[in-house]
Amino acid sequence: MQIIVLHPREQRMLRFHLTRLRVALLMLALCSLVAAAASGVTWLVARSQASPEVSRQARENVFLRQNLAVLAASVGDLQAQMVRLDALGERVSGLAGIAPQDFDFRHRPARGGPAAPAQSTELTLPELRAELARLGEQAEHRVDYFDVIETALMDRQMRERRIPRVLPVATGYDGSSFGARIDPFTGRRSQHDGVDFVAPTGTPILAAAGGVVVAAEWHNEYGNMIDID
Repeated sequence: MQIIVLHPREQRMLRFHLTRLRVALLMLALCSLVAAAASGVTWLVARSQASPEVSRQARENVFLRQNLAVLAASVGDLQAQMVRLDALGERVSGLAGIAPQDFDFRHRPARGGPAAPAQSTELTLPELRAELARLGEQAEHRVDYFDVIETALMDRQMRERRIPRVLPVATGYDGSSFGARIDPFTGRRSQHDGVDFVAPTGTPILAAAGGVVVAAEWHNEYGNMIDID
Protein backbone atom coordinates (compact mmCIF):
# COMPACT_ATOMS: atom_id res chain seq x y z
CA MET A 1 0.00 0.00 0.00
CA GLN A 2 1.31 3.50 -0.90
CA ILE A 3 0.14 6.80 0.67
CA ILE A 4 0.94 10.14 -1.08
CA VAL A 5 0.80 13.42 0.89
CA LEU A 6 0.90 16.81 -0.97
CA HIS A 7 2.30 19.89 0.81
CA PRO A 8 0.15 22.97 -0.09
CA ARG A 9 3.01 25.51 -0.02
CA GLU A 10 6.14 23.69 -1.01
CA GLN A 11 4.44 21.78 -3.82
CA ARG A 12 6.17 18.66 -2.66
CA MET A 13 4.86 15.15 -2.35
CA LEU A 14 5.59 12.73 0.44
CA ARG A 15 5.17 9.07 -0.21
CA PHE A 16 4.71 6.39 2.44
CA HIS A 17 4.88 2.74 1.64
CA LEU A 18 2.83 0.61 4.02
CA THR A 19 3.33 -3.06 4.10
CA ARG A 20 1.04 -5.49 5.87
CA LEU A 21 3.47 -5.70 8.76
CA ARG A 22 3.54 -1.93 9.21
CA VAL A 23 -0.25 -1.73 9.07
CA ALA A 24 -0.52 -4.46 11.70
CA LEU A 25 1.99 -2.71 13.95
CA LEU A 26 0.16 0.60 13.52
CA MET A 27 -3.18 -0.98 14.44
CA LEU A 28 -1.59 -2.69 17.44
CA ALA A 29 -0.14 0.62 18.67
CA LEU A 30 -3.49 2.35 18.19
CA CYS A 31 -5.31 -0.37 20.13
CA SER A 32 -2.74 -0.14 22.92
CA LEU A 33 -3.28 3.61 23.21
CA VAL A 34 -7.04 3.14 23.34
CA ALA A 35 -6.71 0.44 26.01
CA ALA A 36 -4.37 2.59 28.10
CA ALA A 37 -6.73 5.55 27.86
CA ALA A 38 -9.68 3.39 28.88
CA SER A 39 -7.76 1.99 31.85
CA GLY A 40 -6.84 5.49 32.98
CA VAL A 41 -10.43 6.68 32.77
CA THR A 42 -11.63 3.60 34.69
CA TRP A 43 -9.04 4.19 37.44
CA LEU A 44 -10.01 7.85 37.79
CA VAL A 45 -13.71 6.97 38.01
CA ALA A 46 -13.06 4.26 40.62
CA ARG A 47 -10.91 6.61 42.67
CA SER A 48 -13.54 9.34 42.61
CA GLN A 49 -16.16 6.85 43.75
CA ALA A 50 -13.95 5.35 46.50
CA SER A 51 -12.88 8.70 47.98
CA PRO A 52 -16.20 9.39 49.76
CA GLU A 53 -16.16 5.87 51.23
CA VAL A 54 -12.58 6.26 52.48
CA SER A 55 -13.40 9.68 53.90
CA ARG A 56 -16.47 8.31 55.66
CA GLN A 57 -14.45 5.48 57.21
CA ALA A 58 -11.81 7.95 58.36
CA ARG A 59 -14.47 10.09 60.05
CA GLU A 60 -15.96 7.02 61.70
CA ASN A 61 -12.52 5.99 62.99
CA VAL A 62 -11.96 9.44 64.50
CA PHE A 63 -15.44 9.33 66.08
CA LEU A 64 -14.80 5.89 67.56
CA ARG A 65 -11.42 6.92 68.97
CA GLN A 66 -12.94 9.98 70.62
CA ASN A 67 -15.77 7.96 72.13
CA LEU A 68 -13.37 5.27 73.33
CA ALA A 69 -11.38 7.96 75.12
CA VAL A 70 -14.56 9.20 76.81
CA LEU A 71 -15.56 5.66 77.79
CA ALA A 72 -12.09 4.97 79.16
CA ALA A 73 -12.34 8.07 81.35
CA SER A 74 -15.79 6.96 82.58
CA VAL A 75 -14.47 3.50 83.41
CA GLY A 76 -11.58 5.07 85.33
CA ASP A 77 -14.02 7.15 87.39
CA LEU A 78 -16.09 4.05 88.14
CA GLN A 79 -12.99 2.14 89.23
CA ALA A 80 -12.08 4.95 91.63
CA GLN A 81 -15.61 4.94 93.03
CA MET A 82 -15.48 1.17 93.50
CA VAL A 83 -12.19 1.42 95.42
CA ARG A 84 -13.75 4.02 97.69
CA LEU A 85 -16.85 1.86 98.17
CA ASP A 86 -14.68 -1.11 99.13
CA ALA A 87 -12.87 0.95 101.76
CA LEU A 88 -16.12 2.36 103.12
CA GLY A 89 -17.66 -1.12 103.19
CA GLU A 90 -14.82 -2.44 105.31
CA ARG A 91 -15.08 0.43 107.79
CA VAL A 92 -18.86 0.27 108.01
CA SER A 93 -18.86 -3.51 108.46
CA GLY A 94 -16.33 -3.17 111.27
CA LEU A 95 -18.37 -0.48 113.02
CA ALA A 96 -21.64 -2.39 112.62
CA GLY A 97 -20.17 -5.74 113.66
CA ILE A 98 -20.90 -7.38 110.30
CA ALA A 99 -18.71 -10.24 109.11
CA PRO A 100 -16.33 -9.00 106.37
CA GLN A 101 -17.31 -11.82 104.00
CA ASP A 102 -20.94 -10.64 104.19
CA PHE A 103 -19.97 -7.12 103.18
CA ASP A 104 -17.43 -7.81 100.44
CA PHE A 105 -17.81 -5.78 97.23
CA ARG A 106 -14.77 -7.30 95.53
CA HIS A 107 -16.64 -10.40 94.35
CA ARG A 108 -19.40 -10.29 91.79
CA PRO A 109 -22.83 -11.13 93.22
CA ALA A 110 -24.77 -14.11 91.91
CA ARG A 111 -27.20 -13.25 89.13
CA GLY A 112 -29.70 -15.40 87.31
CA GLY A 113 -33.00 -15.57 85.51
CA PRO A 114 -34.51 -17.23 82.46
CA ALA A 115 -32.65 -16.88 79.19
CA ALA A 116 -34.48 -14.66 76.70
CA PRO A 117 -32.34 -14.38 73.55
CA ALA A 118 -35.23 -13.08 71.49
CA GLN A 119 -35.58 -10.05 73.75
CA SER A 120 -31.84 -9.36 74.01
CA THR A 121 -30.57 -6.37 72.07
CA GLU A 122 -27.08 -4.98 71.67
CA LEU A 123 -26.34 -1.63 73.25
CA THR A 124 -25.47 1.21 70.94
CA LEU A 125 -22.57 3.52 71.76
CA PRO A 126 -24.82 6.35 73.03
CA GLU A 127 -26.78 3.85 75.15
CA LEU A 128 -23.54 2.49 76.61
CA ARG A 129 -22.36 5.99 77.50
CA ALA A 130 -25.72 6.74 79.13
CA GLU A 131 -25.55 3.49 81.11
CA LEU A 132 -22.03 4.28 82.35
CA ALA A 133 -23.15 7.76 83.38
CA ARG A 134 -26.10 6.26 85.27
CA LEU A 135 -23.83 3.78 87.06
CA GLY A 136 -21.47 6.59 87.99
CA GLU A 137 -24.31 8.56 89.56
CA GLN A 138 -25.46 5.49 91.48
CA ALA A 139 -21.93 4.90 92.76
CA GLU A 140 -21.72 8.51 93.99
CA HIS A 141 -25.05 8.13 95.79
CA ARG A 142 -23.86 4.89 97.40
CA VAL A 143 -20.68 6.61 98.59
CA ASP A 144 -22.69 9.44 100.16
CA TYR A 145 -25.03 6.90 101.76
CA PHE A 146 -22.14 4.95 103.27
CA ASP A 147 -20.56 8.17 104.53
CA VAL A 148 -23.75 8.98 106.43
CA ILE A 149 -23.97 5.44 107.84
CA GLU A 150 -20.32 5.52 108.89
CA THR A 151 -20.81 8.84 110.69
CA ALA A 152 -23.91 7.55 112.50
CA LEU A 153 -22.19 4.33 113.54
CA MET A 154 -19.13 6.19 114.79
CA ASP A 155 -21.33 8.51 116.86
CA ARG A 156 -23.16 5.54 118.34
CA GLN A 157 -19.88 3.79 119.07
CA MET A 158 -18.51 6.86 120.80
CA ARG A 159 -21.65 7.19 122.93
CA GLU A 160 -21.46 3.53 123.92
CA ARG A 161 -17.81 3.87 124.87
CA ARG A 162 -18.70 6.68 127.27
CA ILE A 163 -21.05 4.42 129.25
CA PRO A 164 -19.19 2.95 132.27
CA ARG A 165 -18.91 -0.79 131.74
CA VAL A 166 -15.89 -1.83 133.83
CA LEU A 167 -14.89 -1.42 137.48
CA PRO A 168 -12.30 1.27 138.20
CA VAL A 169 -10.33 -1.14 140.42
CA ALA A 170 -9.39 -4.72 139.67
CA THR A 171 -9.58 -5.66 143.37
CA GLY A 172 -11.73 -4.34 146.18
CA TYR A 173 -15.45 -3.99 146.68
CA ASP A 174 -18.32 -1.52 146.53
CA GLY A 175 -18.32 0.38 149.78
CA SER A 176 -21.22 2.73 149.07
CA SER A 177 -23.66 2.69 146.15
CA PHE A 178 -25.25 5.54 144.26
CA GLY A 179 -28.42 7.06 145.71
CA ALA A 180 -29.84 7.80 149.14
CA ARG A 181 -27.70 6.76 152.13
CA ILE A 182 -26.81 7.70 155.68
CA ASP A 183 -24.04 10.26 155.56
CA PRO A 184 -20.99 8.79 157.40
CA PHE A 185 -20.02 12.24 158.72
CA THR A 186 -23.37 13.73 159.80
CA GLY A 187 -25.42 10.56 160.35
CA ARG A 188 -28.29 12.02 158.32
CA ARG A 189 -29.98 10.73 155.18
CA SER A 190 -28.47 12.33 152.09
CA GLN A 191 -28.07 11.81 148.36
CA HIS A 192 -24.86 10.11 147.33
CA ASP A 193 -23.97 11.10 143.75
CA GLY A 194 -21.32 8.44 143.18
CA VAL A 195 -20.08 4.95 143.92
CA ASP A 196 -17.36 4.29 146.52
CA PHE A 197 -14.89 1.43 146.13
CA VAL A 198 -12.73 0.11 148.92
CA ALA A 199 -9.21 -1.00 147.98
CA PRO A 200 -5.70 -0.93 149.48
CA THR A 201 -3.63 2.23 149.18
CA GLY A 202 -1.67 2.34 145.92
CA THR A 203 -4.17 0.25 143.94
CA PRO A 204 -4.18 1.36 140.26
CA ILE A 205 -7.38 3.16 139.28
CA LEU A 206 -8.77 2.63 135.79
CA ALA A 207 -11.20 4.69 133.73
CA ALA A 208 -14.58 2.97 133.80
CA ALA A 209 -15.43 4.25 130.29
CA GLY A 210 -13.92 6.08 127.37
CA GLY A 211 -13.87 9.86 127.17
CA VAL A 212 -11.75 12.98 127.33
CA VAL A 213 -9.84 14.06 130.44
CA VAL A 214 -11.07 17.56 131.26
CA ALA A 215 -9.33 17.96 134.64
CA ALA A 216 -6.58 16.30 136.70
CA GLU A 217 -6.18 18.18 139.95
CA TRP A 218 -6.44 18.20 143.76
CA HIS A 219 -9.99 18.44 145.07
CA ASN A 220 -10.70 19.70 148.59
CA GLU A 221 -13.25 16.96 149.25
CA TYR A 222 -12.00 14.08 147.09
CA GLY A 223 -8.25 14.58 147.08
CA ASN A 224 -6.48 13.64 143.83
CA MET A 225 -9.19 13.68 141.19
CA ILE A 226 -9.38 13.09 137.42
CA ASP A 227 -12.52 14.33 135.66
CA ILE A 228 -13.31 12.42 132.45
CA ASP A 229 -16.10 13.65 130.19
